[in-house]
Amino acid sequence: MKKPQILIDSVYYTKYINLAVGSGMIESLELSNLEFENFVKLIDEEKANYKYGKDKWTIKQVIQHIIDVERLFVARALSIARDEKTEVFGFDENLYADNDYSNRLTLEYLINDYKLVRQATVSFFKSINLDNIDNTVGDTIKMSPRIIGWIISGHSTHHINVIKARYL
Repeated sequence: MKKPQILIDSVYYTKYINLAVGSGMIESLELSNLEFENFVKLIDEEKANYKYGKDKWTIKQVIQHIIDVERLFVARALSIARDEKTEVFGFDENLYADNDYSNRLTLEYLINDYKLVRQATVSFFKSINLDNIDNTVGDTIKMSPRIIGWIISGHSTHHINVIKARYL
């Protein structure tokens, strides 16, 4: 499952796809998982509760955001792969962060949750009917299971880069 070939720079998800590495989607998901696991080893519990600005998220909230987005996008990929033509819905990431309760969770719990979610994501994409990998929905912004898998891979890399630049 190679990267999508035609990417439009003005489409918001292109930046995530461009960050994803690997020659195939499964490899890319596994590499970004390894990148995440190696990176979070550098963060302790105290630092995980840090936010660099008044209205910014903590590192725990960023990790929870990565998990939430992955869950949402796999659900979207599933519905598209099953030939559902419902338009992809948006979500308010700040509302999710305001209600995620990550401050009550340990960093270890969040890391384990991330690993489980990524394991389920890889399992889903390994089991997908390849005849449906390029099913699309959307008139203005096209989404397909292929696009979504690559977005997921690059999305975690994007947030690791944000944490490195602004938190550590």
